[in-house]
Amino acid sequence: MPENIRPAERATAHPCAACGSHLVDLVDGVEVARGTWEVTVRCPECEQLHTMSCSEEDLARLEHELSTAAAELERELERFAGLRFEEDVARFVTALEAGAILPMDFGIPR
Repeated sequence: MPENIRPAERATAHPCAACGSHLVDLVDGVEVARGTWEVTVRCPECEQLHTMSCSEEDLARLEHELSTAAAELERELERFAGLRFEEDVARFVTALEAGAILPMDFGIPR
């Protein structure tokens, strides 16, 4: 990993029961009794599905943790895309200055 790309601080999220990953995603949820939910989460790292029972309060906390983690991933993606764009621009400028980019690199004029 390049030195200028470091992961952000992790948000607290519900860990996968199998591998401990914090990238779990809510797949399904159904209210099985008043105030009790059965939810299924999926881990994208180990591909395991886990079903658990939880209260409405626990479900709200889980949904908050998952939305916080999703927002963190979006921020990291935007940050990474920005760094990648900066690197692409720097390479393009270097190629321009070296005379390595010619008009025919952009196709044949019609």
